Amino acid sequence: MLVAALRVKNEEWILDFTLSCLSDFCDAIVCVDDGSSDESVAIMKSYEKVRSIHINHPKNYRDIDEPRDWNKLTELATACDAEWILYLDADEMVSPNICKRISEYTSQDDYDVVRFRKITPWFSFNKYRSDMPRFNHPPENVLNPILVRQVPSLKWDNNRGSFFKKLLKFAIRGEKFKPNYGRVFPSGVKNNALLSDDVVSLHYNFLDFNKILRKQLFYAIRERE
Repeated sequence: MLVAALRVKNEEWILDFTLSCLSDFCDAIVCVDDGSSDESVAIMKSYEKVRSIHINHPKNYRDIDEPRDWNKLTELATACDAEWILYLDADEMVSPNICKRISEYTSQDDYDVVRFRKITPWFSFNKYRSDMPRFNHPPENVLNPILVRQVPSLKWDNNRGSFFKKLLKFAIRGEKFKPNYGRVFPSGVKNNALLSDDVVSLHYNFLDFNKILRKQLFYAIRERE
C-alpha cells in the first residue's frame, strides 16, 4: 500500500494538478491542511483517493511546525495501512516515470528511504533552471519529496530542538522562539538511502512570481524576528 502524504496551505492554484497526478499511482492520499483560507480543503474533499484530512488551526503566523505536520501525516498514513509513504508539499510532484519504477522501489529490502533529484520549473511547466544549485538539487540533498518505508519507529524530529532546548536558548542567549521550518532525515529507519537520478521531483513554486515573492518575504521576515 503506497500512501501519499500531502502538506497543504492555500494551494488551490495547483492542488487539482497535484491530487490528479498522485491519484494515478498512489493507493491513497492523506493531507494536513495548515489553515488554508482558500478552496484547498474543498478541493481535497472532492478526490476519491483522499482518505483523511487533518485541519490545523494556527494560533498566529508563528504557529508553524513542519515536523509536527509530517508526524501527523505519518499517523494518518499508518491508519490507512501504508507500507510506503510519499511525503511532499502541494506544490511538488515526482516525474511520471515513477509509475514504472515504484514497484522496484517498494519491493527491495536494502533501503527504507528513496530520495529524488529536485528541479525547479521556471515560470513554465516546460522549462527549468539548472544554472544554480538551489534550482537543481542532487538527491542526497533532498528531503522533500521523499519516499519512506512505514515502520513503527518512523519519526520526524524537530530540527530546532525540543521545547526545553528552545527555552535554554532563550534564557542563555535571548534567542526568540521561531517557527519550525524544514526537516531532517527521518529517525527510526535505516540511515542509508536509495538515491534516484532518473525519477526527479519538481518544485513548482516558481510558476507564479507574485506567489514566490510573498513566500520568500514571509520566511525572511519570520527568521529575522
